[in-house]
Amino acid sequence: MKASEVRVVHVTTGLEIGGAEVMLVKVLKELEASNIRAIVCSLLGEGALSERARHYADDVINVQPAALMRNPARLMKVSRQLARFQPHIIQGWMYHGNLVATVMHKTLARHSRLFWNLRCSEPTPGSRSAEWVRRMGIRYSQLPERIVVNSESGLAYHKAVGYKANDYRVIGNGIDATTFAPDGQARSACRQRLGLPDEAFVIGISARYREMKDYATFFQAVERFGKQVADAYVLVCGSGVDATVPELTDYNRQQLESERLHLLGELEDMPGFMNALDVFTLSSKTGEGFPNVIAEAMACAKPCVVTDSGDSQRIVGECGMTVSPQDPQALANAWQRLYAMSPDVRADIGTRARQRAVNEYDIASVGAAYRELYTSVP
Repeated sequence: MKASEVRVVHVTTGLEIGGAEVMLVKVLKELEASNIRAIVCSLLGEGALSERARHYADDVINVQPAALMRNPARLMKVSRQLARFQPHIIQGWMYHGNLVATVMHKTLARHSRLFWNLRCSEPTPGSRSAEWVRRMGIRYSQLPERIVVNSESGLAYHKAVGYKANDYRVIGNGIDATTFAPDGQARSACRQRLGLPDEAFVIGISARYREMKDYATFFQAVERFGKQVADAYVLVCGSGVDATVPELTDYNRQQLESERLHLLGELEDMPGFMNALDVFTLSSKTGEGFPNVIAEAMACAKPCVVTDSGDSQRIVGECGMTVSPQDPQALANAWQRLYAMSPDVRADIGTRARQRAVNEYDIASVGAAYRELYTSVP
């Protein structure tokens, strides 16, 4: 099928900022350039990424299934929108999105093809309803014609728990290596804005405040490292991370007061944040699939210290360090080893990280994989 003839409905759990949601918008942008048309159905309504999604899609529909069931007129409106669009493919994203995509395929677009998209390596424990959705995913996993998985670890996990797909496709996440690139001016500007000395050793993490990200281990490691290295600074960005999080130790609260620890919340200028660092870290204990932020940091030529969760170790390769999850001393030791290196040695690691990110994780190759996925449908 020609790209210009393909119409895809993407059913996503939501459009707030998160790895899967950001990746969906990137895919929409890449596919728009190929004239593959799209509609996005968001189960949780409007989110921070809604307007960006609208820029690349024909429409963004706020589905909210419970509200639809209470409002037949609204249900009929959504049905008519899909009927007019005449999708060739219904593509689910994440567990809830996959199940609703299946219902939509069976009831509103029966002549379309059904695809799913799995975005984690191992889900963290959740509510009863979340567990029910996951069990239903296993039960109905033979229904989609193809299942996209964004990591090798995710593929292994879902096969192990009983997913029975007809056709798996591993398509990792991609980054814009022109936006995420070494930038000395961005580095200086971010450091000046935060009052960081130009020669300071700066560690950073970017992650939402969620249990799987394991901020407890991260802040314990910061305490241990900070007691060894008095001139280090730490930058933290991510939704929900502020001075009230219980994982902060008394030592780290003192560092907040001394302005050696900066909790920055959710940031828009992620390239600037990455460039301000000397080392990027992700301390997740479980559940990662393909963490975008690692590849973004690598594209900015930053050595990475990551925990062995999902595909993190595979992404970093020999261009950083991988430690066991939930081991703050191992994390602190890895930072110590990088701190002890000369700036030239760290720069060499960063250069190799940048080259690996460009060669392996550029968004253009990911867009090409999704384009092939959709246009290869008879």
